Amino acid sequence: MISTSVTIVGNDHGFDDEQTPMRLAFRWMQNITIFEADVWVGHGATIKAGITVGKGSVIAAGAIVTKNVEPYSIVAGNPARVIKRRFSDGAIERYDRMLYEGRLMPSQERA
Repeated sequence: MISTSVTIVGNDHGFDDEQTPMRLAFRWMQNITIFEADVWVGHGATIKAGITVGKGSVIAAGAIVTKNVEPYSIVAGNPARVIKRRFSDGAIERYDRMLYEGRLMPSQERA
């Protein structure tokens, strides 16, 4: 899920070549940004191009993401830092089964 006003910014301008004015110093690189399964990105977050956002992670509103986000982590701030993990290891195993195998979590199963 990606909220409104989220931007993925490119690392597409060079500033280290004294022979080229900055307005002409484009870097024509393709930086692929990857959002794995079941990610939630809050309003106004900015993500640097080429980042991998790990499965089940949450990016807080307004966060500035400059590094890869580990699976099942919650990140916030500028630059974004891990503020906590979403689940314990055991809960991650159950969640992965539900996510990839279509099995319900125990709290969702009916008798």
